[in-house]
Amino acid sequence: MVKINSIKTRLNIIGGLFTILVIVLIASGFSMAYRSEQDSYIVNISGKQRMLTQKISKEMFFLHFKDIYDFRNINSALEEFESNLESLTIITKKDSILRSYDNKRLEDKLDEVKNKWIPFKKEILSAIEIIRHIKNDTKILNIKTEQLLNRSDEIVEIMEKEKFSPYYINVSGRQRMLTQRMGMFVKRYLKDGDKQNYALFLEAKKLYDETISSFFNDENIKKDKTLYLYVSNNYNYWQEYKSYIENLIKFESKINNSIEYIYQNNITLLNTMDEVVSLYAKENEAKNKTFVISLYIISILSILGAFYAYSLARQINLGMQEFIEKSKMLSSNVESSSAILNPRDDELKKVSENLKDYMEKVNKAMVDSSNTILKVENIADELEEIVQGIGKALENLDIEESKKNRLRKKISAVEDLAIESTENLIYISKMLTKFQKNLTDVSNEHEEKDN
Repeated sequence: MVKINSIKTRLNIIGGLFTILVIVLIASGFSMAYRSEQDSYIVNISGKQRMLTQKISKEMFFLHFKDIYDFRNINSALEEFESNLESLTIITKKDSILRSYDNKRLEDKLDEVKNKWIPFKKEILSAIEIIRHIKNDTKILNIKTEQLLNRSDEIVEIMEKEKFSPYYINVSGRQRMLTQRMGMFVKRYLKDGDKQNYALFLEAKKLYDETISSFFNDENIKKDKTLYLYVSNNYNYWQEYKSYIENLIKFESKINNSIEYIYQNNITLLNTMDEVVSLYAKENEAKNKTFVISLYIISILSILGAFYAYSLARQINLGMQEFIEKSKMLSSNVESSSAILNPRDDELKKVSENLKDYMEKVNKAMVDSSNTILKVENIADELEEIVQGIGKALENLDIEESKKNRLRKKISAVEDLAIESTENLIYISKMLTKFQKNLTDVSNEHEEKDN
């Protein structure tokens, strides 16, 4: 295992660790907030689907059993249910990147809802179209029933005018009552689908049909051309009226079948949506549990990171104290510096090595300075002896005075140059001595502070 001695590396590890933990914590918080909002939206929509399923069935019953036909509510519910179902399908597939078991079950369950919804919606739209058709035909039925009643009245009036027997007049008058009963009971049946009303309608219809058929084939009535003409017209109109009512009843039968289908499949669709809501709630609970576990893990890592940071900081502090103590020893024992300064941290090692080299150079400079001072003094003495010897020799020479003067000037210049060189060397020696004194003062002050 690689041993980490660098202070910089340790600090980078601490900073990087806490940066990662903070980023993960913030990202988890934002992710959870977004997922919580999305999950609430999904659960709300899926719960609303159950309400819409019941609303659609309720509106169908209202449309069937009430005289007021308002298709806006049911159309709006159908559109909203289908739109919500599509949204749930898209969100679930988009959210199933990890393809979890519950996600797959949700997709399958939504497909099941969709497969049940398509024929359910088709049956409802078919029933709505029939109800819309019956609404218009019910108005026409009133007109046709009124026309049939008038035709029956006309036959009664002609029979009374032509002095037919009371039997004919009585039977013909009964046709008016039967017409009213047929119109009343068929309207009730179309409204509530009550089989008793349908049975009463069939009874009146059968008696009316038998009566008008007997009139149409009666020889006595045929003899009266005017009466027979009205009876024939009434008979033909009755065939049309009867066919019209039979078609209405067929439509009503289809509506009843649709209502029965809606009633049965509404429960199935509702139960399937309940399962979807349950799965969404379960999925949401699992996500919340995962988030809580991740928070625990992050918290534990944060605590461990804090302990690790404290440990590293303590090691760094101990290393610095050790370095300071050993640097004090270095100032009083240069020769053993390599043994004294041996810190564990890489940065302190570099500082230690630089300090050791610097102190060695300073000590060497101090030694060289002492040697230089001695050399300068020796050179000054030698120069002085040389100049004195040349001066004596010049006085003993037998040459012209002018030449002696020129030689004296040159000797004097050499002497001046020697003096100047000596002064420079003395100045340099003084500067080195001053530098040595300053270093000694710094060292003494450092020792006083340490003590």
